[in-house]
This record gives sequence, C-alpha cells and structure tokens, in this order.
Amino acid sequence: MDNVINGKQITWVNSTRGLADASTLGFPPGVLPESIQVRSHRTGRVVEFILKSVIRDQGIYISLNLAQPVDVTVFDD
Repeated sequence: MDNVINGKQITWVNSTRGLADASTLGFPPGVLPESIQVRSHRTGRVVEFILKSVIRDQGIYISLNLAQPVDVTVFDD
C-alpha cells in the first residue's frame, strides 16, 4: 500500500495493541498487504508495520507488528 495510514484510523486498545477494519484502512477486498505505514497522530512519526500472520478464524484478517510488542490486527469486514 502506497498511502500512509493515519494512526487515528486504528483503535488503540493500549499503547501496544491496535485494531482496525480493512474497509476503514482502504484495503481492497481480499488483498493482503505485506506491510502498512502508519503516521502517529500524536508524534507525526511514520512507522512501518510488517505482516506477521494471517488468521482466518472469527474474521481476523491480518496481524502486523512494528517490533514486539506493538501489534495491529485488521479485521476483514
């Protein structure tokens, strides 16, 4: 994905865990990005999250991480 995602589009459960819907992030249906870039809405810093795993149970689409323990899970909605 070429666009940088605004960190506000991710629901941050805490400082190390974020959740988002694929449609909110603009992912086309069925497309698995190998990475996403997220701009912090607090610091302005852009960080790249790398694909960690794909879990299709219960609608979980992908899990991406920056560096343990920061994770973002994207649900295929």
